[in-house]
Amino acid sequence: TYKLSSSILPRSTPPLQVQYPPPPSPSPAPLTPVILWDDNLNVIDMGDSAAAFITNIVNHYEAPTRSSLPPKISVHGSLRLVAFAPEANCRFPNPVYFPSTALTLSGIPPQSALSDGFPILITTTASLRDLNERIAERVGVVAPSKEPISMERIFKDKISKQNPPPPPVMTMDRFRPNIVIENDVPWEEDSWRIIRINGQIFHVVKGCPRCKQSCTDQKTGEVTEEPVETLKTFRCMSALHPDDVYFGQNVSTTGMGVVSVGDIVEVLVRDEQGEGVWDKGTIDAG
Repeated sequence: TYKLSSSILPRSTPPLQVQYPPPPSPSPAPLTPVILWDDNLNVIDMGDSAAAFITNIVNHYEAPTRSSLPPKISVHGSLRLVAFAPEANCRFPNPVYFPSTALTLSGIPPQSALSDGFPILITTTASLRDLNERIAERVGVVAPSKEPISMERIFKDKISKQNPPPPPVMTMDRFRPNIVIENDVPWEEDSWRIIRINGQIFHVVKGCPRCKQSCTDQKTGEVTEEPVETLKTFRCMSALHPDDVYFGQNVSTTGMGVVSVGDIVEVLVRDEQGEGVWDKGTIDAG
């Protein structure tokens, strides 16, 4: 058994209160058409106050917080905060990843909303811990100095070894999961196929390839090369897309229920060979 560690939800500081669904009005605003990957959707615009709030935050993070990367040439224009309109859209994940037991009674995958490609993303604490240990080990390898040997170089080398820079520590919010599971064995979630949390059945359908968004500190906006560079050393799992790196598993559920921090997680079905499901076709990294 496993324990539900935390549930990461979008948050903002200072807080912004937005009512969803928007309060009824005599003349409600029309839905706004948008494109998400290959899907044409109609969404609810959450208003000018929300748009100004997120625009100011995004435009705040410029060159000083983007260490080791080129500065942005210009800030973003006006951004809009939108919400999914379930009554106006039908958006389904790629059915190739869904076994028959994971389909609805209508024989189709459960609907997704404005998430990248699947309804729910899970991660585990043991895998994050292993990743941070590997980052510390990789960053801790000091390249040989090209300076000629001298007393000054010996002194500098000694000082640098006594005071090495701390390795970067990845926090779970970089990976933006919906559910975090506390466990002991790194990467065992690769082999999970069906899990149960508080009576709710979840089907683990495929691993999640990670893009450079995970290299952004979610609290400061700073962008570095980690964790993608370290993930490249051991988490390139797909023969179809050998450059993709994986952290976390996409899951789905066909029922309705409630899960809470502290719930016990039961692994009901595992892959007999302990293998994961990676790419079966063209997909987008998240």
